[in-house]
Amino acid sequence: MADDFTSRMATPSASGDPTKHVNYTYGMVLGVDDLTQEFSYHSGRDQLMMRDTVGYGTVNGLRVTVAPNSNGELEVNVSPGTALTPRGQLVHVTTAQCANLEKWLAIAKNKKAVGDEVGTPPATPVMLSVVLCYRSCPTDKVPVPGEPCRSEEDTMAYSRLRDDFKLELRVKRATKPPSPDQREEDALRDFIKWLNEHVVVTDEQTDLTSEADFVQAVLDAAHPAVLPPDELPPDFMLDNIPPAPMRVNVADACRFRRNAFRLWVTAFRPRWRPAQFNTQSATCAPDGGDAGMIADDNCVLLADLRVPLTNDLLLDTTTPVGVLEERRPYVINQRMLQEWLLCGTFDEVARPPQPETLPLVSILRDTGGTPLFFFWFHLDTPKNHVGINTFDAAHLMALSETDVAGDFFDPLTILNVKAVSGMRNVFSVELDADAPLIRFVFDLDGMQVEADGGGITSLAKYAATRRLNFVGQDSPERVTAFAPLFKI
Repeated sequence: MADDFTSRMATPSASGDPTKHVNYTYGMVLGVDDLTQEFSYHSGRDQLMMRDTVGYGTVNGLRVTVAPNSNGELEVNVSPGTALTPRGQLVHVTTAQCANLEKWLAIAKNKKAVGDEVGTPPATPVMLSVVLCYRSCPTDKVPVPGEPCRSEEDTMAYSRLRDDFKLELRVKRATKPPSPDQREEDALRDFIKWLNEHVVVTDEQTDLTSEADFVQAVLDAAHPAVLPPDELPPDFMLDNIPPAPMRVNVADACRFRRNAFRLWVTAFRPRWRPAQFNTQSATCAPDGGDAGMIADDNCVLLADLRVPLTNDLLLDTTTPVGVLEERRPYVINQRMLQEWLLCGTFDEVARPPQPETLPLVSILRDTGGTPLFFFWFHLDTPKNHVGINTFDAAHLMALSETDVAGDFFDPLTILNVKAVSGMRNVFSVELDADAPLIRFVFDLDGMQVEADGGGITSLAKYAATRRLNFVGQDSPERVTAFAPLFKI
């Protein structure tokens, strides 16, 4: 896969100890090892700063698209841009890159890898990952002094290491560890998801979670083990712990967040990030090939591709290739975060209140011979402070069931609708005929209500203003309710 994309540039590697720097003293003779060590120290500190304080992922550009080339063959294109690897190295792609997807699938080793994953003929499209890696390349040969009796090649040495990159297409395997290993990104997302789903910020003062219980719940939900890549858990934070959301008063939200992020920094991030960070980086041979393996901790996922296949594992050009970027890690620059902080949201994300679903009405059938029903309208307060001001036969339709499935109804005539004396929001409705099952349809636009403090409006407008839904509501103006099957 070394030739999947055309390669260009990225950041230097070091072969010395990044924890040491040269202690310059008078009379000290400096050699190659000393200069290499000094570079290793500064390069290592740069990488440590980037990976531990910034993170990793796409920083700028590197957009992935799929489009036909001038010959009509599909190509995967990656635009110029910059990324940070999990090891903290900057990878810079200076010119647009492309890989011919049809030719890639036709290569024997790639075809075998695809067939091993999806079968022959393929049961599903194959998933490919577009992966960007860092490497350095030796360049600029110069003559060097040395011993006699050497070949001409031995008298020349590469004087520079050029930052370079490598772009690959990798088969995304369902039963093996993901490549590249981005467990820290997955763990971070799962941690934030867990907090959002298990913490409710409220201005109420009752039924609140204590700070100690909150901290214990975070610890209990976290997967405890440091695992190798082939044993990564499906969930870093267990969704069923705690079983119900924790309620936090808005005045305490900041303190609770500090507790959560302290645990992320001190306990979870060291536990779940790759442990194989080291100072050695892959290099490319003078001919541009690989001189060493590129470790997974030095690569960044750019996108996943859903590639449709024919029965013989070639590209199915009749079906579009899907470009999926949900798993791509990325880093937002500080200027963007500053603008968001100043002009975006200061604290809580403003979420519209969710509509409250309530029963509109209770219906009782009279025990007498006349088909008479009593309607008790329920609105949005326990004390039923919203009064029904206008409700008559024009705002109600009654239909009887005419077949077993209940799909068709015959209309019934409403003889009388009147308010029941001495009872708030209770009305009697008399029909001209009885039926085993009766469906009542209410016109909320026609029904008038009067809230406390005066002001008459339609029930439809009142419900919309208070964000109320009613059981059986199939439009803003229409609600259906069924009468009891038996007389009460």
